Amino acid sequence: MASSNDVIGRDAARYDAVSPVSGEAESRTAAGNSESRHSGASSGLFHWIDRLESLIVGVILGSALLLVVVTIVLRYLVPQFAPQITDEVTVYMVMWAVLLACGGITSRGEHVKADLVVGSLSPGVQRACEIASHVVGIGFCLVLAWFASQVTYEAWDFGDLSPTNLRFPMWIYYAALPLAAASMAVRHLIVLVRLLTGSRTAMAQR
Repeated sequence: MASSNDVIGRDAARYDAVSPVSGEAESRTAAGNSESRHSGASSGLFHWIDRLESLIVGVILGSALLLVVVTIVLRYLVPQFAPQITDEVTVYMVMWAVLLACGGITSRGEHVKADLVVGSLSPGVQRACEIASHVVGIGFCLVLAWFASQVTYEAWDFGDLSPTNLRFPMWIYYAALPLAAASMAVRHLIVLVRLLTGSRTAMAQR
């Protein structure tokens, strides 16, 4: 004769098999796990993009610093061998590094913020303000990328060169701005989507 525990166990198994609530809960759990894995993969991808950008920025700035140091040493020891293009090349390299870093700064929410007033508002209003700021940021960055790309194209089309002895193609210098603006627009969009879907809050950004 079956014990009461066996009877209860069989009843529970039959209930789980026919219960629509249990099935829905399992479906929601599976969907949640799938969404979590997808979100984690996306976050990992953008994390590696940020790291790659940081590496490139570091290499550019390090190279610029090395160039300046070598030039200073040569000017003191053997002035005739000191390169005359150091100042110009350093400007190009620093500007490229600074603009490339803007995308990662945007994704981490590290831009300068005048949030004295916003910080005193309720969490809901703060979230609305942050969403609005990202919408405006997307629009501004897209407009900036468009006009900057036009300037870059014209410099390439006309063959503009720097007025120095280096005769550096100016379109390469100008190309940093549309690239940085497009990168910031994409990062603003990513953060905005995360805010709207609730997978990332304003406080988590800070």
